[in-house]
Amino acid sequence: MKNFLYPGMLVVTVLFSRCGNIPESAGTDSLWDDRTVEVATSTVPCDDEALLTGGMEISGDRVVMYNISQPDLFGCFRLRNDSLVFVAPLQKRGNGPYEALMSQAVFMPECDGLFLIDRQTGRKAFRIDSADPEKWSDVKSWRAFELPNKPNLMSIVPTDCSGGFIAQLLDDRRHMFCTFRSGDSTVAPLSIPYPEVSEGCPDISLGIACRGTLQKRPGSQEYVFSAQNSRYVVVFSLKEGQAADIRLLYDTPPQFTLASDGINPRISGETLSGFYVQATRKYIYLTPRNHRDADTKALERSPAFGTAYETFVFDWEGNPVRKILADKPLQTVAFTDDDRFLYAKTADPQQSDECLVRGRILPTE
Repeated sequence: MKNFLYPGMLVVTVLFSRCGNIPESAGTDSLWDDRTVEVATSTVPCDDEALLTGGMEISGDRVVMYNISQPDLFGCFRLRNDSLVFVAPLQKRGNGPYEALMSQAVFMPECDGLFLIDRQTGRKAFRIDSADPEKWSDVKSWRAFELPNKPNLMSIVPTDCSGGFIAQLLDDRRHMFCTFRSGDSTVAPLSIPYPEVSEGCPDISLGIACRGTLQKRPGSQEYVFSAQNSRYVVVFSLKEGQAADIRLLYDTPPQFTLASDGINPRISGETLSGFYVQATRKYIYLTPRNHRDADTKALERSPAFGTAYETFVFDWEGNPVRKILADKPLQTVAFTDDDRFLYAKTADPQQSDECLVRGRILPTE
């Protein structure tokens, strides 16, 4: 395995009686000193629906927003003349055949499609083939995929346009991920183990503590995973159904103890939170989650919880490219697939209301 371990990323080989290892140093990482790019942001005119979002996915001029407390799970928008225009709602919240209580949206440029994956039950997914968001709400045009009836799958992502998927596997410490096809009743584990912790820690506890987000590199069989509870980021590829080219960008597993039930992990407040991750054809974007006191002390300008000024950018070989430093603390940050712009909500205390902002990212010389 080829690892890329940068300054501030602590390698720990000693096992402790509690679950999890010592967290990484909270100091500033000098790796990015000569790679910092400052980005000025400006307000994006948009409909009110865009501000009721818990995140966004962007493909070309199409934007899908995750709704927080609306009857529909998503709002569909289009970028027009530097404005964001609401087009239509997408997928009702509920238990009906085409509904879900929680869902994940994944653009697949290989088939110019949009996948909706049920995150509550993990048992169904839909592919919408039309490139026109105005037609996305026509459920009769959706192609349905049946997923395995296995409760411990997380962050399910399509591997192709015809029913292949990859997911995090929570209950097997030797296999962090697995693949399957629509209609399968079983999954095929991939030989990527979870980070080492004490042997007495149950597999499911380790899986829950290390749960995170998988992203697929568009047009490729390369993947990146970022844990949400610590700075642990792994990149790998699929070759003939097997994991290959495995490399670590960050190697710190979460530090945690077990609750009284002996199963559920309690994450230490000393551990830095992980990253929100986004993949484009060229880059991997890692934006700090900032959910703990330790995060605020470690990040640029000590932003409010849930926000960050910086995003770390790597290429797919694991090399550091740049650190993007915004002029405002941002949340729900998303990057366009051509790597030219970022979009985000701002939580600047000087703003009376939240707003959507855009920043242009100058190309690296």
